[in-house]
Amino acid sequence: MQQPTESLAKTGSSQKVIAAVLVTFLLFSSILFLLVRYYRVAQNFVSNPLEQQAVNMVEVEQAYRVKVDEAFDVYLARVTDVNLLTEQALTETKKIKDDILPLTVSTSLKDYHLSLILALSGLEQYLQTGDFSRANEQFVKVKGLVEKL
Repeated sequence: MQQPTESLAKTGSSQKVIAAVLVTFLLFSSILFLLVRYYRVAQNFVSNPLEQQAVNMVEVEQAYRVKVDEAFDVYLARVTDVNLLTEQALTETKKIKDDILPLTVSTSLKDYHLSLILALSGLEQYLQTGDFSRANEQFVKVKGLVEKL
């Protein structure tokens, strides 16, 4: 027969083993949880700043195209070949030039943007002087640039 002290000793050591296994399990579970969480957060960040910049340039280019298209839809609806030498055409030309000039432009559209601003400035100048033939040529150039975009 077993002595009561021997039985208690076995029970105490088995409880210590169980407690140690539970502590070890909790420790490894916490480490695993933290690692999984770390990698999920790390995936949300772009590791290469050049990749982030490239993504931003694509977004800038798309936003520029949308803004220019929207602005010229309104402009070309209000200014036509027929009413080109009116005060409204001059006002609308100044307005669209002022709206487009401060837009953020991607490197790939820099030359296009400058050409468009220069064409609008030329059109504005011809409208101010009342030179219909040159204003009409410049208006056609502006429309051609808008269609290129």
